[in-house]
Amino acid sequence: MATATRMRAVLLKTPGPASNLHLVELPIPRPTNGQVLIRVKAFGLNRSELLTRRFGRAPVGPVQLPRVLGVEAAGVVEAAPGYENEFPKGAIVMTAVGGMGIVFDGGYAEYTCVPKANVQVLQSGAEELGWELLGALPEMLQTAHGCLFRSLKIKAGDSLLIRGGTTSVGLAAAAIAHNAGATVITTTRKSDEATAHMLRDNGADHIVVDDGSSVSQAVQRLQPSGVDKVLELIGATTLVESLSLLNKDGICCLVGLVGGSHLVADFNPLAMIQTERYLTAYGERNFAASNLPLDELIQQIKDGSLKIHTGKVFQMTQIVEAHEYMENNESNGKIVVLTGM
Repeated sequence: MATATRMRAVLLKTPGPASNLHLVELPIPRPTNGQVLIRVKAFGLNRSELLTRRFGRAPVGPVQLPRVLGVEAAGVVEAAPGYENEFPKGAIVMTAVGGMGIVFDGGYAEYTCVPKANVQVLQSGAEELGWELLGALPEMLQTAHGCLFRSLKIKAGDSLLIRGGTTSVGLAAAAIAHNAGATVITTTRKSDEATAHMLRDNGADHIVVDDGSSVSQAVQRLQPSGVDKVLELIGATTLVESLSLLNKDGICCLVGLVGGSHLVADFNPLAMIQTERYLTAYGERNFAASNLPLDELIQQIKDGSLKIHTGKVFQMTQIVEAHEYMENNESNGKIVVLTGM
């Protein structure tokens, strides 16, 4: 257990398999003016962290190792020098991105120290959701909400195709888009009824089983002129097909890496992007309230109007097993790790 000056953290020294993640003891970070020290209760796992662990890089570039990984965390304020009124000790907070786990040590630890601009204080009562759920929310909600409303400009009446529907972001995006009045078509490689029920329960209007050859035909039967928007969570391996399914003025947002590749082989934009079809991406540099109405979304989760499906929960001592579980694409929903703090 951590003492008053030291903490447990998961450290990556060299890229490689999940066994390269080591639970070590490190000094608790000391916040300076403008920083918030968070006692981490839970953190979610993200595929960008898988990329860092395997190859020593993030989607935006190389990561200097050794590094405590983790682009998000949920917990309580331990200290916020000079900003105690804004971030009172014990307040429930969330943080994500802004360099976490890439430029500075991230959320795979009992404590993390982040810029105050990257922290949102939650309204009283959020703790009722439990840390297993709160730990799943920061990056998942930010990515799903940001992709839909900032990159795709989703609106009522739109048809939305989600490639990678059983991912945590895919499930959250389906629920949020459904609430916004969009018609949601979601893909999955799983054909069992339990998966179909989960997808429908999270807002999918139509489910397309991706067997590697029939997605285009199935989507075209549902939307003969193409879809208005595509949320591409699988990545480069399905991007070209997704672009071909857009209708006039349609937008495709590339954000995921579930397929394992971030490079499109022999990419030829003149041949692959049709006239009046648009390709964009999503990547957020901070966790500001101006970009994400977190309290509003959490209230919707509490009152049942926004359904969020979470995946398996691990303890921090099981971080190797948790990463292997993520790497094997075994999870339906967000994988969460509890620190035991």
